[in-house]
Amino acid sequence: MINLFRNYNPLNIIWLAILLFVLRIGFMVQVPEKVEFIFVEPFARLLVPVKYEYAFSPLLNVILAGGLVFIQALLLNSLINHHNLLGKPTFLPALMYITLSGLFTPFLTLSAPLLCNFLLIWMLFKLFNLYKGEDVKSTTYDLGLIVAVGSLVYFPFIYLFLVIWIALMIFRPFNWREWVISILGYVTVFFFLAVIYFMNDMLPGLAISGRP
Repeated sequence: MINLFRNYNPLNIIWLAILLFVLRIGFMVQVPEKVEFIFVEPFARLLVPVKYEYAFSPLLNVILAGGLVFIQALLLNSLINHHNLLGKPTFLPALMYITLSGLFTPFLTLSAPLLCNFLLIWMLFKLFNLYKGEDVKSTTYDLGLIVAVGSLVYFPFIYLFLVIWIALMIFRPFNWREWVISILGYVTVFFFLAVIYFMNDMLPGLAISGRP
């Protein structure tokens, strides 16, 4: 099986889809009666006033989650092949991603961590650009924005802000402007969030929803 995915053959996409289904068929057969889906943190919940937690049936929830994992696997595979991290084009990264995702419950159903994986892959694309770019201020600003958006969906995503600074230390000579711009990018999202709450006279609700 591994030898099959070592070659960059477009037909391997079909085998990836089959593998994805096989790894989830057991969970699909014994899927719980109710599967909750929450994609925003409590402090941003007022931005989504409708009830959506059980909008999808359990089976449809699992199928949609499998589709998102499949797309993420292809995106990650494209990233690794684009930067030639393994020496030659291959489908092994996609294979490993689909296999590992089948071991963790948050990736078997629609969940905030699963959605944040799209933001994480987007971050990886931009982090690799730090090494090649001459003026990366816009890139670091975008990275700050991505982390902030991820924090609205899944608050522990905020820890990836440290990844930005670690990447700057590794890939770039020290430039305090690049470090500060990443903070500005993060703050921008929460600034506009506060403006939206203020314009709708919802700041008291924001304070209440943000309590533990």
